[in-house]
Amino acid sequence: MPVSVAATPSADDARVKAILESQSLKFHIRTGSNKWRCTVTDRATAERLRAAKEAASSSAVSTTSSNSSTSSPPAAPTEGSF
Repeated sequence: MPVSVAATPSADDARVKAILESQSLKFHIRTGSNKWRCTVTDRATAERLRAAKEAASSSAVSTTSSNSSTSSPPAAPTEGSF
């Protein structure tokens, strides 16, 4: 007979959600000679972090491109200028 699961959130659910919102849960699975590294993150948190990284990288690119200036290389000496 199947076991029913309570539909109301518990204190443990709230703690797990709080942990996943602040950091990722990382663990390893080993089977025989294989090993996997797993990371569990809250989707909303992952999307928020991804958007923040994209905004930071696009900001850095625009800042770098606006700060760059064009300069010509130094002139090569001519034969009569020694």
